[in-house]
Amino acid sequence: MPTISVVIPTYNNQTTILETIKSIQKQSFFDYEIVVINDGSTDDTLKILNSIEDERVKVFTYKNSGVSTARNRGISVAKGKYIAFLDGDDLWTQNKLELQYSALEKHPEAGLAYSLTYIMSENGEQVHKCDPIYYEGNVYTKLLAGNFIIGISSNILVRKAAIDSVGLFDTSLSHYEDWDWCLRLASKWSFVAVPEYQVFYRLSSGSASTNIEAFEKSVLTVINRAIQNAPQGIESLSKIRSKSIANCHLYWSQLYLTRVPGFKGVTQSRYHLLKAAHLYPKVILKKYALILVVKLIAMHFLTPEVAGRILNFITNSRAMPAQKTNLIKS
Repeated sequence: MPTISVVIPTYNNQTTILETIKSIQKQSFFDYEIVVINDGSTDDTLKILNSIEDERVKVFTYKNSGVSTARNRGISVAKGKYIAFLDGDDLWTQNKLELQYSALEKHPEAGLAYSLTYIMSENGEQVHKCDPIYYEGNVYTKLLAGNFIIGISSNILVRKAAIDSVGLFDTSLSHYEDWDWCLRLASKWSFVAVPEYQVFYRLSSGSASTNIEAFEKSVLTVINRAIQNAPQGIESLSKIRSKSIANCHLYWSQLYLTRVPGFKGVTQSRYHLLKAAHLYPKVILKKYALILVVKLIAMHFLTPEVAGRILNFITNSRAMPAQKTNLIKS
């Protein structure tokens, strides 16, 4: 029986799936299986998967049913004591499993381990480090106030016993199902952090990262459910709710400005930034909130050409070429 099961839900990842699996095969931890749930891919993803000669790779193909169902199917066939998740276009550094496994072994009270994250461009040529924010122990209120585990779907290693205690992913949620699931875990288990950058989370044009208008309904469901089911003894739940929704609006403001071109992107970014400030004024003091303010001012007062140059400079100054990281290449 493998110690760790790595569950990969994949749909039309023909250009990235092989690199994703190679990043697992190069792990310094060897006692694992790779459970790939092919969620009805219509490209060459399945052909590529079937060409992999590794008995640890187990491929299951189903009719397309969505990522939550795919992860649940992976959990149902996984044999490991621990379960890790990795999306079909993301990557890990070579010591990711080893360090997260060691952290959970040292902390039997913890149900979940996570690491710090790089954000990677769609073509993989640039990455930048997310802010090194992490919490350990009872993280429920921190996680509810703002999801600090960047790239949850490719980041976490979870004790199977913890999964059994909270159940599977909620397939009724179109977005934020991973945050909802981690909140349920945090209500019963401690979390432990590996304060190293080990996950490469890819921003792609076809990912949920760009489906901004569909986010709000799901996120309100997740937050309201978490408030209703919060462990006893947590104070100021209404304040935590406001802060949580404000952080979501701040995130959406950033997405609109960086992912939606033209007038709509700017106006919607401004709307969500003001909404965040109204709900929880202190949110505007965050570093990336201040960067958003500078960007919006530049786009309001300067010509599109000059504003574009400033935005590109701010964005590129935070990024680094992929070859300067531990990005795993074949």
